[in-house]
Amino acid sequence: MICNVLQNMLPMPKFRVLFIAFAGIALCSAVLWFATRPPRDPVCKGVKLSEWIAKANRDSSENRLTPEDLRGLGPEAVEFLEHSIRSHVPGETKGLGERLPNALRKYLPESLYRRDSYGSHEQCLFALEQLSNLGPEAQAAIPLLVELLDHSNNSLRDAAAYGLNRIGPASWDEIERTLGHTASKGRRSILFTLTSRLSSPAPDPTQAEVERILEIFLDACADPDPEIKLLGVGGLLNCQGFYSYHFGGLDLPGRAGPVVASCLNRGEGILKVVSARALYYYPESIHLAVPELELMEGDSSSFYSDPARATLQVYQKTHGHPE
Repeated sequence: MICNVLQNMLPMPKFRVLFIAFAGIALCSAVLWFATRPPRDPVCKGVKLSEWIAKANRDSSENRLTPEDLRGLGPEAVEFLEHSIRSHVPGETKGLGERLPNALRKYLPESLYRRDSYGSHEQCLFALEQLSNLGPEAQAAIPLLVELLDHSNNSLRDAAAYGLNRIGPASWDEIERTLGHTASKGRRSILFTLTSRLSSPAPDPTQAEVERILEIFLDACADPDPEIKLLGVGGLLNCQGFYSYHFGGLDLPGRAGPVVASCLNRGEGILKVVSARALYYYPESIHLAVPELELMEGDSSSFYSDPARATLQVYQKTHGHPE
């Protein structure tokens, strides 16, 4: 046995070392190839999915890709859309000069700081839109969509958030995690698209999910960030204006109406305008903001006067002319 141990400790012949090295390289290459090779390009309506994405055709009057078409492709559609999004996501490569120590930068020519763009915003956005149309069938893409919530482009962040929300319950943990990062731009995108959880293809929400959505928007209306507050009011507008049937038993008018009126009374600019539009759908609470609405109605800009006038007309139909 000792002889065997000593024999194993002796240097191996060169050809064995070379064989093991080449075998290792071949194995690593095979693993890398399988990990990075593109998935099969499925064919829809006689056209490869890659060609649909290359055209990015959103014109409903022409031949276009529909959610039903994609569902007919099965899991291959999700896999290829994920691949396409990663392939086309836009960005910039850093110049060589940015990778060198600061002490050297002043001696370098400007050409070393040139950044090169890559990817395609149009095709990436189109692939994201198609993915979101699959709703819960796109669950496998949740990690990719979460990753894109940090992208610098606003429209791509919104499209990723829209896709996450339309997936439904499977994405709730990531939604809550993102909302907890108060300084992230992804939080804004999640709030902007949150009510898409209330419509198809997202599954019908449970009462607990609807309650949570309402809480999220009410909390946003109390946020110190004006943009978040605006998204909260906009969310409450959508809840009552388009999805009120989900909120039975939650007293949506009684809980949200006074909050909207408060945002109108205390807000400025676009927040005041959106609050006036939202209050139109909460007639029980219009009386809480009549003085502000009258001031807005008298403004020389229709941007302020029109929504205030429309909301006051609702009030006047039920209460007569305000004093």
